[in-house]
Amino acid sequence: MTESLARKAIKNAINGFFGWFVPVVISFFTARILVVKIGVEEYGLYSLILGFISYLFIFNTTRAITKHIAASEEKQKPISLISTSLAVNFVFSLVVTSAILIFNEPLIKNLLLIEDKWHQEVKLALYFAAMSVAILFLAQTFIATVLGFQKFEIYSKVNVTAGLLLNLGNIALAFAGYGLIHLVFWNFVANLFSAATFYLAAKRLLQTISFKPSIWAFKEIFKYGASTFGYQLLSNFLFLFERILVTRNYGAESLSYYALAMMVGIQMHFFIASLSQFVFPMTSQIKKEKPEQILNVYTKSIKFAALISLFFTGFFLLEKDEFLSFWLGSDLAKECTAILAFHVLTYFFITIVGVCWQVFDGVGKPQISFLSYGISFPISIASMIYLSSLYNVEGIAIGRLLGTLALFFITVTFEKKAFGKVLLKFWLSLIIKLLFVFSGMLVLKMTLTVLEVSNILVFLLFSSIMFLTMAFAVGLIDIKEIKVITKRG
Repeated sequence: MTESLARKAIKNAINGFFGWFVPVVISFFTARILVVKIGVEEYGLYSLILGFISYLFIFNTTRAITKHIAASEEKQKPISLISTSLAVNFVFSLVVTSAILIFNEPLIKNLLLIEDKWHQEVKLALYFAAMSVAILFLAQTFIATVLGFQKFEIYSKVNVTAGLLLNLGNIALAFAGYGLIHLVFWNFVANLFSAATFYLAAKRLLQTISFKPSIWAFKEIFKYGASTFGYQLLSNFLFLFERILVTRNYGAESLSYYALAMMVGIQMHFFIASLSQFVFPMTSQIKKEKPEQILNVYTKSIKFAALISLFFTGFFLLEKDEFLSFWLGSDLAKECTAILAFHVLTYFFITIVGVCWQVFDGVGKPQISFLSYGISFPISIASMIYLSSLYNVEGIAIGRLLGTLALFFITVTFEKKAFGKVLLKFWLSLIIKLLFVFSGMLVLKMTLTVLEVSNILVFLLFSSIMFLTMAFAVGLIDIKEIKVITKRG
């Protein structure tokens, strides 16, 4: 990676980090307050509704916008893409929100088997969820525009502000004695603020936003959006299936434990995503200007994501009891400990797969994401069903992990389609080095256990030092790369 590209990458990564860090710290604090104030069962229902809003029905059809803005100097193409994207997303928002409104009762009564006492509250909460979904569909176009211009500092500031608005509002509502309906409505308010802000930012960057849809733009959106839509459809179905399986068989309270443990894995994934979100637009730009550097960007991005993911994964695996007790209290921690281990491992692999997909999309192979997810999807479903019958809620988490492992190996084999070869030597070297670094964390944990030192901050301090030292020793951190990144130019 050249000096200018390296400095640009680190700048964008830092902006992404701050866009993640403030909201996530507050969200962990907020989650603990909500569980205590509204109760475990109601928090489980709140997590379920948030799933509908933030993950279940949001399909990203705007990849073409980010790619063309990053790779092209022409203004007409982005304007046409933005107009067409808005039209497409408006139709999607009508279809999805209508489905939520029409089928909410069968969903509540027949699929989720929610207790009668919660029916009316969940029904009204789903109405507010439908409003949030409509707003988020339209906002995707403006977010893609900001990312296409690689204005990650704007993206970061909006996310921080919206995160503060959401979490501080939730805390205030919880202390005031309000519950599910008010929390979901406040989520809609925060989403509305975020969408409006991204619209204003996109308008300023483009100087004007006019409605000029075109057939060419629709084809481009379909080219880059169809595969993304396909795998998101499957992943969203898996998300719904997972929660239905938990709620139907084990109740809303078990869903709370499952969701709280998963929150750690998801935030770990979001953290790496916040640092690596520049990979797709940068790959699109490099493909046009310096195509010979694509493999270099690919391997360094994966190494970067895997290294940071490993530290968090190792920390949460080795300190899961202490961390959960510190965060949730000892009673709740007992219910989440085993589930947390499987979730952090799952999201370790999801993080790496996500970086691979960003580069595949950037080099014009967006179909790989759908093909790889399509193959792993039935493995996930079958594993979750079978293992839940053996290990209850923990079995569902194990099944999710097995499906994600399959997804990882399938994605690696698709390197041949993207680059003409599978980078087997790179992966074997990376895996051996990562295992060596993790073994250092494991030895440290065993040593502290023998010495009867159970302070989470002590482990965090010494494991950080050991992790960085061993990463340098095996070449996962390169002094030359750091000099290139930090060099003034």
